[in-house]
This record gives sequence, structure tokens and C-alpha cells, in this order.
Amino acid sequence: MTPSILLLLWQTLSRFRPVLGTLFSLVHYAIALTLLYSGLVHYAMQYQFYKSVIDYDLFPTSFDVVVAKVFPSAEIAIAISLLTPCLQPIGRVLAIVAFSGFSILHWVTLLRGRTISCGCFGSESDPISLRTAICVTLVALFLVITRGGVTTESLVTSQ
Repeated sequence: MTPSILLLLWQTLSRFRPVLGTLFSLVHYAIALTLLYSGLVHYAMQYQFYKSVIDYDLFPTSFDVVVAKVFPSAEIAIAISLLTPCLQPIGRVLAIVAFSGFSILHWVTLLRGRTISCGCFGSESDPISLRTAICVTLVALFLVITRGGVTTESLVTSQ
């Protein structure tokens, strides 16, 4: 691209900063609510979640138990921190780590040729597929690109 095209693109995007900031904030709230819902489902269906963790066949069984016990609490804690303004910086970092881990987990499972349920939302979860791996990777990339969070103010003032 030539510099003039890049300048035109930048000027065009600058006009939409407030709208993009609001959109990004809504996406971040949706991610937080998704984590909250997932954590609550994992608490409600602990046995099914434990079975999902075992199905991945990545860790020793003793570690699977720890993951199955701690993970729902971590999801809920990340969600609450993303929804609480004073905790958002910590929540953003943890969300990036969590979704990057989910992404790696999906791709490793696909590369190993395993056909298992994602386990993301209990027994009703889709099996891991190229579509689910891409979706989780896009969420992780979105969080990384937006540094875990974007506010309307930061978009408007960063010119």
C-alpha cells in the first residue's frame, strides 16, 4: 500500500473510533459473561467437566483432578475481574492467558486427530473442530490486539 492509501485508511478509521470503542467494550463484556456462564456450568456439571478434562488426555490423571477443581473458579474469577473496573487490568491479562491456552489446547487436540467434545459449556458443547479452534484463536487474538481491553476514552484520546 502506498502512504497516501494508509493515511486515508487511518483517517477513515479515526472517524469511527468512538463506535469501535463501544463495539470492543461490548465484545469484552460478552467474553466476560461467556467465562462466567462457562464457569457456572462447570460447577453445576462437575462430573461431566472432569470427564471432558480426562478426554483431552494431555495431563496425568492426578493433574486432571486439580484442573477440574480449580478451573471453574478461575473462569469465574477472570469474569468477575473483567466486569469490575478496579480489577480489569488483572482480568485482561488472565483472559489473554486463558484464551491463548484454550486456543493451544484446541489446536493440539486437532493435530493429534482426537474427536472429543470441547467441554466449554458442559455436555452440550460442540466437538473440537477447525471451526471451534479458529473461533477460540480469534478471541485470543482479539484480546491480544486490543491489549485485553479497550475503552471508548482510550480510542478517542489516542490520536
